[in-house]
Amino acid sequence: MRSAPFLPSLLTAAVLLLPEPAAAQGFRGRVVEEGSDRPVSAALVRLMDAGNGQVAFALTDEGGGYVLEAPAPGEYRLVAERLGYEPFSSPLLQVNDSGGVYTVDLAMRKAPLPIRGLTVSADRMEAIEREVRLDIGVSPRSLRVGPIFRPIIDEHLAQGHQLEDLVRWSNVPGLIVKQTTEGPCFQHRNRGCLPVFLNRMHLPPELVPTVPLEVAETVVIVLPNETILHPGGAVILYTSGWIR
Repeated sequence: MRSAPFLPSLLTAAVLLLPEPAAAQGFRGRVVEEGSDRPVSAALVRLMDAGNGQVAFALTDEGGGYVLEAPAPGEYRLVAERLGYEPFSSPLLQVNDSGGVYTVDLAMRKAPLPIRGLTVSADRMEAIEREVRLDIGVSPRSLRVGPIFRPIIDEHLAQGHQLEDLVRWSNVPGLIVKQTTEGPCFQHRNRGCLPVFLNRMHLPPELVPTVPLEVAETVVIVLPNETILHPGGAVILYTSGWIR
């Protein structure tokens, strides 16, 4: 990382401090509201490589804190998302061979919440369907379960904030939600548990309850044998920052 301070406007980020020695290499810091020190909890902070591929993610704690480990030296970008705030994206940040944990505090600008029942615009719908099709290999409209878009997710937030709640309320034939010692299991017709993904990153069962529905713009349920890219099925959450 460059030794000079990283000084973009607080409209996009806060100050990048000098690295501190550590066994791992990566980033840590706080996510706060722009113009104040008020923490933004349950924000999704993603670590993207120079090719815009997601390599790690974290959810901020009650104090807005996050920690992300970089897999190797190189250039990375920090992306933060949270319902009620404008998405944040940093410039590329260099991680040196020497390692170390770099402190980066992010400032997010508040944005009006969408009106309940607001329909997704045609352009946005097209962008979502394009990205989902590229990810799963088929049009999401060809699936037995249609995509669950943001307005429907918003309707469920008053009752619960977990993915398992949304799947249970969707009443997909043959799909049940079971609780295991590792975490929720989405089981279709007595088969194994459907894997869960956040964008293209697999979520271990124990992490699924930590991801609130507030970070999801679209949820797609792929049942077994619907696509060769997910032959065993999958439950996939897509965030607004992922849909370009």
